[in-house]
Amino acid sequence: MEIAAQEMEGVVSAWFAEVLQIPREETDPLLSTRGRMALLLADMPGRWQDQFLKPGPWPEEFLRAMRESYLRAGPDFHLSEMNPRPIDLGAVEMLTTLGKVAWFRMLITWMAFAVGLIAIFYLTR
Repeated sequence: MEIAAQEMEGVVSAWFAEVLQIPREETDPLLSTRGRMALLLADMPGRWQDQFLKPGPWPEEFLRAMRESYLRAGPDFHLSEMNPRPIDLGAVEMLTTLGKVAWFRMLITWMAFAVGLIAIFYLTR
């Protein structure tokens, strides 16, 4: 599968180089990524779906749209970092910081609620 994926990547990159008229010796390592972005920006799936991986000659409008989109795809992609932030646990964090009095109050409240439900059950039965 890995060899097939590498071969597919080579075929797609060669097609992009041909469509965009990029010389083989100047092949950009991001050619495939930027080419795919150009396909989407040029609305290739909606308008020229039959042209994908097809050998030339291609329609002039398709070539123009691809080349303009390739330039709009950005000359450089920048890697970004995601810095870890503290996790906001909300109410769970509040429960861990409560004192013993608050726990006792909460326990009494839930017990009163449970007793109330049991009383309603027996009175309506």
